[in-house]
This record gives sequence, C-alpha cells and structure tokens, in this order.
Amino acid sequence: MGRVKREPWQYGGRGMAIAGLVLSIMSVVSVVPIGIVAAIAIPNLLASRRAANEGSAISTLRTIESAEIVYQSTKGNGKYGTLKELITEGLIDPRLAAGRKNGYNFTVELTTDEMNYLGFSVVGVPTTYRSTGVRSFYIDETGILRAGDNSGGPSSKMDLPLGAGSEYDRSRRADYRAQPVY
Repeated sequence: MGRVKREPWQYGGRGMAIAGLVLSIMSVVSVVPIGIVAAIAIPNLLASRRAANEGSAISTLRTIESAEIVYQSTKGNGKYGTLKELITEGLIDPRLAAGRKNGYNFTVELTTDEMNYLGFSVVGVPTTYRSTGVRSFYIDETGILRAGDNSGGPSSKMDLPLGAGSEYDRSRRADYRAQPVY
C-alpha cells in the first residue's frame, strides 16, 4: 500500500492490494475458530469410538459366555468349547472365527484344575491400545465380567469386576467354585 501511495503511476492496483489484505485477514479470522472447534471435536470423536468399541467388546464377551454355557449343557458333554466349536454349532457369529471384532482381539482358553474341573476364560484385548480401546476384559464360567487398563495387556481374574468402585475389596476370594462343606 505504501508503494502504491508513493508511486501510483508505477505500481497501481490499489484496489487489488486492499482486496488481498481483506482476504488475508478473513482467512486468519476464519481459521482460528475452525482450529478451536477441531481441537475440541476430534478428541471427543476418538473417545466416543473407543467407548463404542469397548461396549461392543463387553457385548461380545457376554455372548461368548452364554454360548459356552449352552455348548457345555447341550453339545459338549459337560465340556466347554473353543471359538471354532462355538461357531460350528452356530452359537456365535462366524465373523469371530479370526478372533477379531470392532477393534478387539478375543481368545478363549479352556481350563482344568486338580479336581478335573473344566472351565473357560475369554479375554478381549484392544487391537491397538489407546486407539481402538483402553480397557481389556475378562470373563469366565462364573459370569463375572472384569476389566482393567493393563496398557494393552490381557485382563485376568485379578482385575476388578466391571462397575466395581475403588471400595471393592481385592482380597476377596477370587475362586467362585463350590467348596466342600465340613
């Protein structure tokens, strides 16, 4: 603008210079609010996606647990089944054949102990920690769903039950099977 004012015959274009300044100011004024909205919205969108994945994982663990109970009582002759067996019997969604669903990996482990007691445990772990989920989940034949932020590692029966507050007594007995009466 200064050059145009001093030497209008050489530089000219005063209107174009003003238009350029106005557009520059408008772009700065419009970018700042968009940046603020994005800074607020993007983390909320990612958090809601993680929450949806965790909700889906909880539902999937409950479905697998129900399928294990049905399999054990009707098809398995008192034994629990693997993911493949549950799918073969039509008790769970075939998309779980690979052990993955909605950002979580699922594994079923069949267990025995010294009394030849057959059991199972199902673990759900985020595929990508902090991106697809934060908490890992665990459920076994007791039906108690446990959850914990284990930095992407699996949950176990040592984690707190889902929904238990900090007042939950961790020293409680973790083995819920029937005990002999003396």
